[in-house]
Amino acid sequence: MVRRKKEEPKEEPIKEKKKKLLELSQYKLTQLAVEASALCPGYVEKILALENDTKLHEGSPAHYCRYFYWLARAMKPSLCVDIGTHKGMSSACLAAGHPGGNVITLDIIDTAYDRICLLPNIERRICGSGDMGETMGMDAGIDILFIDAEHDGVQPLKQYNTYLHFMKKRSLILFDDINLNNGMRKFWRKFDPIVGEKFELRIHGDVGFGAVLINT
Repeated sequence: MVRRKKEEPKEEPIKEKKKKLLELSQYKLTQLAVEASALCPGYVEKILALENDTKLHEGSPAHYCRYFYWLARAMKPSLCVDIGTHKGMSSACLAAGHPGGNVITLDIIDTAYDRICLLPNIERRICGSGDMGETMGMDAGIDILFIDAEHDGVQPLKQYNTYLHFMKKRSLILFDDINLNNGMRKFWRKFDPIVGEKFELRIHGDVGFGAVLINT
């Protein structure tokens, strides 16, 4: 009896693999900020028009909400968590960028969310960031975490330490307003991530925007 050689599964073409996964690196993420300096779909641009600092000027880096849309398109995150809903702009842009993923947005107060976050893949929670962490479960697996609640330099570090346990092995933690005040400047200057590479993105003017890339 002739034994047939077991066929090895065919590997996907390299181009197909690249389409499915954004290679997470500081260089790629920074380049995306430059490429994102372009108009987004009408829905996203209407959201961005609600804030004065989202205006797009020729040659300037994209505002972080516009960046979020293109980041979600490229990275295709299964789960994003937005700490500090406020008007819901950042959550809406993440959700619009990848309708196949889910966005959980939380705030301790009732916000103007209903006027903006109307997409079906957004889940709103009225709670503190610590309460949210307890209810997620260790298997949640966050792809993108946006920390934008208390800008006191204390809470951002606390939230990083809390949510680090929920992050996927290839994921991104983002911090808004790292130069907003003395507390935030001191936090970012001294911040030495337990896990991940710290760097900055030029997507929010002088107030600054920080990132930690987890690529283990």
